Amino acid sequence: MKPKMLLFILAISVMLTGCRGKSATGTETANSSPAIASKSEQSPPSATSMPHDPSAQLDMSKLSDLFAFADGEGKKLITLARQPEEAHAAEKEMQLYNLAIGDNGNVLNIRYAKHQSRTELDNGRQSAHNFSNLEGDIYDVVDGVAKPDASYYLVSDEQFDVRSLIPLEEMEVQDIPADVAQAIVKVKGRAIERGWLLAKTDEGQQVSVVQFKRWGDQMLASLVLSDGDELTFMDYPAQYDANSTWRVDDQSELNSRMFSILFAARTSDGIALGFKWTGAEGENISILKQSGNRFEESGIVSGRYQSPI
Repeated sequence: MKPKMLLFILAISVMLTGCRGKSATGTETANSSPAIASKSEQSPPSATSMPHDPSAQLDMSKLSDLFAFADGEGKKLITLARQPEEAHAAEKEMQLYNLAIGDNGNVLNIRYAKHQSRTELDNGRQSAHNFSNLEGDIYDVVDGVAKPDASYYLVSDEQFDVRSLIPLEEMEVQDIPADVAQAIVKVKGRAIERGWLLAKTDEGQQVSVVQFKRWGDQMLASLVLSDGDELTFMDYPAQYDANSTWRVDDQSELNSRMFSILFAARTSDGIALGFKWTGAEGENISILKQSGNRFEESGIVSGRYQSPI
């Protein structure tokens, strides 16, 4: 499914209003996500500090579709509406969720607090500044601290075997290694316009995103997992639009700040990736599953409407 078509899943009850985003520059390599605001010097436990077992596998049939984001202090999370929209789940069910997985597989222990009702001050934006006005289920972060305003995937320890998480290196976004770029071009038969290395695992895999050169009105971007000589692609074809090709107001160009990897985990079929793609109007989140030399949508998707007011 194309990300532009996923908008919205995201909107829930809000009409999309395209707001001007920054033009992309093909030379950016730094990630501009906000720094962690903490009540202590302790960092959130990461995949490298969780129990790690190379033989453990994630059973994707057990996974839920519950996502959340953090408040401005990183002390609380509020859930995002699930799709298709459903009645509020029973408190007993919500209490089962005790783990929150964030960028690069960082795992936090959480505890259900309460259901929060919407207030008249809600402006429809699913952002930290509107946290106290939104309807959703509230969870307390019981150890460490969440990254303020960042998105998290909520699971129970029975649903998600955290030992299946593949540790990801903490790194700045970089240019794609030349040998990987050459291999991508060879497979696709298409020159790369711009691209970035987003993540590396401690097992040697690399996750990149590329925008290929335009062919007439045909545009193509791909998320690429490189594992030795093997490449796995999630393709995002689109029709050229000078203003909005993949996302509203993307100016037909991608940039490194749009993307991040939520987690990587082993499954019986390969690797599952939590993938975030941010645009001017908000953030799309999807969990992808490997099938041979390509990724497929798992059907577990969410998103946040964050368009500036």
